[in-house]
Amino acid sequence: MTVDADPLAQTAGLPAGLDSDTIRREASICPECGSRLVRRAAVAQCPRCDRVTQEFKTERLCEAEIEPHSDWAENLVGLRLGDFRLEAVLGEGASGAVFLARHAFLHRRSAVKVLAPDRADQVAFGERFLNEARLASSLSHPNVVTTHAVGTDDILDFGRLRWIEQEFVAGRSLQDYLDRWTLQPSEASRLLVDIASGLAAAHRSGLLHRDVKPDNVLLTHCRTAKIGDFGLARPVEERPDSMLVGTPHYMAPELFEGRDPSPATDVFALGVTFFTMLCGQPPFASHCRSLDELSAAIRTCDLPSVRRVRADVPLEVAECLAILTDRSEANRPVDGVAAAQMIEALLGHVRDLETLIRDAMRDEPCVDWRRVTDKRGSRYELDVHLPGGRRQRVYLEESDGPYSERNVSMDSICGPADAKHFEYALRLNARVAHGGLAIKSHDGVDCFVMVDTYPRGTLDAEEVRRTVWELAVYADQMEQDLTGVDRF
Repeated sequence: MTVDADPLAQTAGLPAGLDSDTIRREASICPECGSRLVRRAAVAQCPRCDRVTQEFKTERLCEAEIEPHSDWAENLVGLRLGDFRLEAVLGEGASGAVFLARHAFLHRRSAVKVLAPDRADQVAFGERFLNEARLASSLSHPNVVTTHAVGTDDILDFGRLRWIEQEFVAGRSLQDYLDRWTLQPSEASRLLVDIASGLAAAHRSGLLHRDVKPDNVLLTHCRTAKIGDFGLARPVEERPDSMLVGTPHYMAPELFEGRDPSPATDVFALGVTFFTMLCGQPPFASHCRSLDELSAAIRTCDLPSVRRVRADVPLEVAECLAILTDRSEANRPVDGVAAAQMIEALLGHVRDLETLIRDAMRDEPCVDWRRVTDKRGSRYELDVHLPGGRRQRVYLEESDGPYSERNVSMDSICGPADAKHFEYALRLNARVAHGGLAIKSHDGVDCFVMVDTYPRGTLDAEEVRRTVWELAVYADQMEQDLTGVDRF
């Protein structure tokens, strides 16, 4: 059997036989500043000096070693800063570090960002740090990392330290996730809705983010996306500074042409982030070896076709991506609000099944659900707690095939399909107003089940909620009539 080469690996110019899930990180050193570069596919990016790409001497692919934290960050662990005790270093960059901290009086866990001691007295860094705190604290939205407080403290041996207290998001960055796993189009679309909602909140408050990218998106354990790092943000009406700021791969064409940033430039970065979620790397990352080459490609070339890289991407997803990343600023949604509305309209029905279940059961304390994956594939099990201490399990499963042809089947077991109950089961089936009674094999045993099926493209959260409850109630009644027992 012949296996087709992975399109992403071909695009990145990697050796034959490597697929996109194999691509991880390779360590190298930035020739500009000596910092460790992180390789993502065929691209390396310096976190400190904006160098875009780097030639590698070897094709070896491996996990990069984590850089040791600098002495000042490690030496702060265990000390008290403001009302917080710093417990661990969560991450470190060129200008500061982020610590896991605990509030001394409220006992809440927080992420405290501390400006590096050697930068604290530099006016430019100090102003940018306070600007981030001031602007981010004006936002309160489920898809934006919340900023609680800002302050300064004099610490022996360190001098004056500036810090920002933010919500602690117990998860990982979107980029960390993409470095390890591949997102399905439906999951990427769901996360895009989250990120667009957070960006819309910023734009409604009159703020530009100016650095939307996977590194600046955090994922909670429930896989909710939150935008963070407003270090480059500024009010829309404020005149921009003269220098080019941002992450080159995510910058809009007009920025390379010297025009002012606008909400539409954030929308372009949102689109490139979506492309990266689908393909594992930014659109021009594989063949642009300098900032000049990258600038020319972004200004003059259309993005590579996402469906050529991933054939499983639906047409509506590709259409949404093309609108967000149009080279002409006038053809994109004018801001995050318009982008979020457009994304919801185009991709609302592409949400993954887990999202529908989460939305359906958000206010249902009597339903416990989980995802189960085994040799038969992936499905969802929902345990419904009924009056009298009884329980009934409902199974949800999505069929394979093109998105427009998929169905979602929901069923609940009533009892063994004993031949002596066939006539009685048929009579009961005539009284059912929702779904129907059928025979289905569960774990190799033929069972009577209450079952209902919906087209995937039209299924919504309310339909899931209502059907789960109705199937559970009907199946439990028939289980009592057929067997007189409660299986769960």
